[in-house]
Amino acid sequence: MSQSLNLMMTLLRPKRRKKYLARILQQVSKTNPSTFLDVCKSIGINQVRYQFMGKYPMLLDTRGQSIAEEVLEKGCFQASLFETLSRLYANRDVCFVNIGANIGTSCLSAHAMGFRDFIAFEPVLSNFELLEYNLNQLRETSQIELRREAVGDVAGTGSINLNPTSIGRHSFVRDFHKGQEEVPLVRLDDVLPAKRGFLFMDTEGYELNVLEGARQYLRNHADGICAEITPALIGQNNVAEIDDILQENFPLLYDADGKRYASLKEVRALQEGHQVDIIGLKAAR
Repeated sequence: MSQSLNLMMTLLRPKRRKKYLARILQQVSKTNPSTFLDVCKSIGINQVRYQFMGKYPMLLDTRGQSIAEEVLEKGCFQASLFETLSRLYANRDVCFVNIGANIGTSCLSAHAMGFRDFIAFEPVLSNFELLEYNLNQLRETSQIELRREAVGDVAGTGSINLNPTSIGRHSFVRDFHKGQEEVPLVRLDDVLPAKRGFLFMDTEGYELNVLEGARQYLRNHADGICAEITPALIGQNNVAEIDDILQENFPLLYDADGKRYASLKEVRALQEGHQVDIIGLKAAR
């Protein structure tokens, strides 16, 4: 059956929608995921089911843009980053603390690595609902704590700017002029338990705020950190401040390929303004 016919059948026979969408996924997910997602959105399909890494059933938001496209094309998200992390950091008996957990792809990848204790923060309601759905399957084998909160340097509430085209790009620092959502704000030093952990964060320009509110946790409990750093959102001055915090707590710094640096000043891509994933560790494997 052709892709267009399968899509037509999702409308004509809604009770069998999953069956026809599964057929379409098999046909186009690896070859043209963006077209598939565009068609889904155009006919009002906001979520599709998928087997993440071939083992975790999950719901994908068709508005996920790069996240959804990469999952459909490769079966996972940020595979090379997690491969590097797995090689550099051997301990799995710590809490995987995920800031900006989105719909759960990072936690699922960490579970596949062997982590079994999770605390995940995601402030935006639509993302959080998918996060709950996608991680509930881990509760039989893992300790899961999900918090619908943003993380920063102050406690209270804040207005996060909603990206209309990508659910992974909602931001406190970039205004898309398409609406906001009022969300609770917490500091990690106030809410995390006093136990060892690994901090994995993607907060769209709010990284320095997160770190400023986690100084005690970083010093006393964090074995390591992985952070997406985007100079265009943060600014070079704030990148330098992040560098100071990382060097104070994590003497071993690496990029997503596993190349080691003495400081972020040595990361040429960052100095040129490119987005880079940085891994910081207290000790070598």
